[in-house]
Amino acid sequence: MLPTITIFNAAINVYIACAALGLFAGVAIAYVRLLRLGRPIAIVRLGIALTIGAGFTTMVAATLLINGWRQFQAGGALPADGYEGVSVLWALVGGMAAGVAICRWQRAPVLRVFDLAILGVPLAQAIGRVGCWAAGCCYGKETEHWLGVHAPDDAGHWEDRYPTQLISAVANLGIFFVLWFVDRRSYRADGTRQPWAFDGMLTLLYVMLFAAKRFFIALLRDSGAPLLGPFNWMQISALLAIGLAALLWARTRRGMANF
Repeated sequence: MLPTITIFNAAINVYIACAALGLFAGVAIAYVRLLRLGRPIAIVRLGIALTIGAGFTTMVAATLLINGWRQFQAGGALPADGYEGVSVLWALVGGMAAGVAICRWQRAPVLRVFDLAILGVPLAQAIGRVGCWAAGCCYGKETEHWLGVHAPDDAGHWEDRYPTQLISAVANLGIFFVLWFVDRRSYRADGTRQPWAFDGMLTLLYVMLFAAKRFFIALLRDSGAPLLGPFNWMQISALLAIGLAALLWARTRRGMANF
């Protein structure tokens, strides 16, 4: 597509540029919102840096482990299309785990912190997916559907494909606006919280919406062989995330009603 652009005689990788821009946007939103906690700025900055570092480390480590296991099972080198690419899912898992640990360390309300930080995540993902489109990764299945766009895979083979990168970008942007709207409606004009809102609501809503998007995008991508019935790993992980988030949502609401 457009893997690089030239600015002032400098070749810039579009994928990396979009990833960096998305990360900057997500961190900026999280930073501004986390300042509402009234914690020292240095602690907020350190927490964000540690969370990003943990997410990146987890993503890389998970990718290396998966590819190492696949290579072990194959008894040697894998073909180029047999390697697992980096996945934002592992970055989210690692980042959230680090976030919990940091909140415990600082004795901060975990769910409140997550709700403040989560709003920037889908915006960052939306921008990052534009980079995927430019790089040709995370490509869709070949199709004759009207949604099909003539596009390459990451090996440079051009066919009419589902533009899953752009669909994901639009969906992530939609999730961002849904969370923003719900967050705005969660508070009255005097700043007090609505009776139906609770700590963790925004985070659980994000998990359910992101997982649902991930499940349906998997239908349009070559996302691996089925592992359980017709479902592959991408879909199974999405269903597990939706189920767990829905269970926590119901449990929290029940606790509020009993209270």
